[in-house]
Amino acid sequence: RSLDTICVTFSSHLPSHRPTIQPRRQTTHYQTKLEAATHSQSTPPNTQQQTPNMVQMTPGDQAMVKVIPGNDQCCDCGMKNPQWASVSFGTVFCLDCSGVHRSLGVHISFVRSIAMDSWTPQQLQIMKLGGNKKCKDYLASKGIGAGVGIKQKYE
Repeated sequence: RSLDTICVTFSSHLPSHRPTIQPRRQTTHYQTKLEAATHSQSTPPNTQQQTPNMVQMTPGDQAMVKVIPGNDQCCDCGMKNPQWASVSFGTVFCLDCSGVHRSLGVHISFVRSIAMDSWTPQQLQIMKLGGNKKCKDYLASKGIGAGVGIKQKYE
């Protein structure tokens, strides 16, 4: 596969007697564009809040995410009314597929419940800018078709 990749380093909050783990994250160009679109140009780098405000999606936010093209069904299997999301890809999917996404690890697919989890404003913005159709179109442009399994598609 020829996905564009970048390396992102996450800081770990481990006790000082243990080494810091810095996993590599494979990121598609699609993810990079979503993340870049959510960064405020008025906020200089490294000045973001340490503890972001976390809120549940309002019914209006949920409705906005669900009307985005392709978001009426799971991005991976096509099941109607998906209730889970990958902040990493700006996509929504069903409960069964959410388990597979979780097994990929948060460094690949950060999974949230649309109705039950709390979200940062940046995560909400990613979901509003993303969408299943945009992600599928991007993957198709890279030769990754709808019949490819979840692990093969995103890893």
